[in-house]
Amino acid sequence: MGNFENPENITKKGVGFGRISDWPLPMWVGQKVGSARSKVMNNEKDANLESLYVHLRNNKIKVLEGLIQRYIGEILLNIDDKHISEAEHWIQKAIETDQRNRMMFTWA
Repeated sequence: MGNFENPENITKKGVGFGRISDWPLPMWVGQKVGSARSKVMNNEKDANLESLYVHLRNNKIKVLEGLIQRYIGEILLNIDDKHISEAEHWIQKAIETDQRNRMMFTWA
């Protein structure tokens, strides 16, 4: 629908929930990448790509690996026209990762 809630509100809600429920830090990392994706979808094009790659490297939860890669691909796809081939690379990598981790439902 293209209706993305304010990314800061989402992150604050998620971080607050993480503190209450004792989520492991990597779950919060996935949320940070999701927040960056939401910002880009709201035409805020100042995503810090290097920090997104660091978030992926720091992730320890296999369930999130493909999702984070997909979000990075979607961010690259929507930032500008200069990152389309890189976005394709990340989305393909996410598909392969999800297949390896048997996480096919994340592409539904």
